[in-house]
Amino acid sequence: MKCSEALRRRIDELCKKYNLTYSSLSNKACGNSTISSFMSKPQETLYIPTIYCICLALDISIKEFFDSPCFDQIDEILETRRKILIEENQEKSRKKKKGKGKKEDPDSKE
Repeated sequence: MKCSEALRRRIDELCKKYNLTYSSLSNKACGNSTISSFMSKPQETLYIPTIYCICLALDISIKEFFDSPCFDQIDEILETRRKILIEENQEKSRKKKKGKGKKEDPDSKE
């Protein structure tokens, strides 16, 4: 699941919990149609300051916002990605060290 999809699910959960429409949450949090646009257009992006405004409008913390099963799979994906990047960096380091250990033959012609 993409992060934007998880954000949409969480906003949907919160709107249902607080009996709000996307439009009313948007007006309450941002004073414009940012949230409504984000919820209806897959290509739209939601930024941290907007999430912060949502939290203020709902009187919840950022931690409470992200404390949802919606984000569990995101955490797993990010952890897997982090492990892959670490492995790739370790492999690059090993190759780099191997390359430094080889001495060039001054008599060889390329």
